[in-house]
Amino acid sequence: MVFVTLKYIIIGDSEVGKSSLLLQFTEQTFVGVHDLTIGVEFGAKLLDVDDRKVKLEIWDTAGQETFLSITRSYYRGADGVLLVYDISKRESFLHLSRWLQECQQNCLTSTLEIMVVGMKADLPDSARQVSYEEAKEIRIIMFALKQRIFRRPLSIMSSSPSALIPVANGSEEIETVCLQDVLVRGGVQVTLASVSGEKLVKMARGLHVQADALITDCTKSSYDLIVLPGGLPGANHLRDCPELIEMLRHQKESGKYYGAICASPAVVLHTHNLLLGSTATAYPAFSDKMPSVNYSDKNVVVHENCITSRGPGTAMEMGVELVRLLRGDEVANSVAAGLLFSC
Repeated sequence: MVFVTLKYIIIGDSEVGKSSLLLQFTEQTFVGVHDLTIGVEFGAKLLDVDDRKVKLEIWDTAGQETFLSITRSYYRGADGVLLVYDISKRESFLHLSRWLQECQQNCLTSTLEIMVVGMKADLPDSARQVSYEEAKEIRIIMFALKQRIFRRPLSIMSSSPSALIPVANGSEEIETVCLQDVLVRGGVQVTLASVSGEKLVKMARGLHVQADALITDCTKSSYDLIVLPGGLPGANHLRDCPELIEMLRHQKESGKYYGAICASPAVVLHTHNLLLGSTATAYPAFSDKMPSVNYSDKNVVVHENCITSRGPGTAMEMGVELVRLLRGDEVANSVAAGLLFSC
C-alpha cells in the first residue's frame, strides 16, 4: 500500500467558519457555537484514492492578527490552501487578497493549490453581503493575483535549485523522507528516483515509497545536488547502480554538490573513490571502512562540494545544511525555525 501525505492550510478572517469546515470534513459533525481558535488546530483524514492511501492533514489557523506570528510557520510545506470567507461579512471577502499575500510571504512554492470557500451559504439571502456574481468572479481575481504574487525573482523561481535523491529497496525511511521534506520546505525541487527498476520501493523497515522516476529517466538531467540515503541493503543497491555512479562522478568533477548519509558514505562514495582525501563522516559502525578518509564525529561534514552525515537522527540537521548551501542562510534559518530545530 502506498501512503501519501498532503498538507492543507485553512486561512481567513476570524469567525468565518474555518473550524466548522475542518470539523465537518474530518468528523462529519457540526457545532453551532465554536470556541475561538487559539493559534492552530489540526485534523486529519485517511482517503482511498485509486491504489493509494492519502492522509490529508488540515491545519486550521487563527484569523486574529494576534496569532499571525504563531500560524505563519504552518504555511511552510503546504500543498494547498483553503481561503475562507463568510458570505454575510463583506469585510472577510475583501480581505481575501490580504490572505493571499500571506501565502506569498510564507509559502515557498508557486505550485500551491488555492481554493476559495464561501461559508454560511445556508443563511437567508437578506443576510448575504457577497453576491453570487462576485463569488464567481473571485476565481478569476484569485488566479490573477496568484500569478502576480508568486512571480519571484529569476534566481528563486525559474532557476530554483534541484536535487536528486536516489532510493532502492532497503533504503532508510527516516533519512529519505526527512531529507526530501526539509529540501522541499527550503524551496528545492526534489526528484525521488528509484534504482530498483520499479517506482514503488520497499524501504528498510517495510514501508513503501513511490518514487517520482526511475534513475534511467534522470541520467540526462542536471541537478544542483545528489544526496544518498543510507540503510541496508539499500546502500548496496545504490553502490551497484552504474547510472548513479556515473552521475555522482560527474557531480564531483563539475563542482556540484553531492552527499550521503549513514552507511552510504562508506558503502557508495568511498567504494567508488568519491571521498579520496576528504574529511567525511558516516554511521559510526562504518568509520573503519573508509581508510582513505579523515573521519569526523560531527553530525554533518561539508568538505568542498561533498556533504556527509551520520544517520537517521542527524538527517534533519543535514537537510537544513543542504538548504543552507543551496538557498542561503536566511531560507535555511527560516526552515529550521518552522521545524523547531536549533541550528
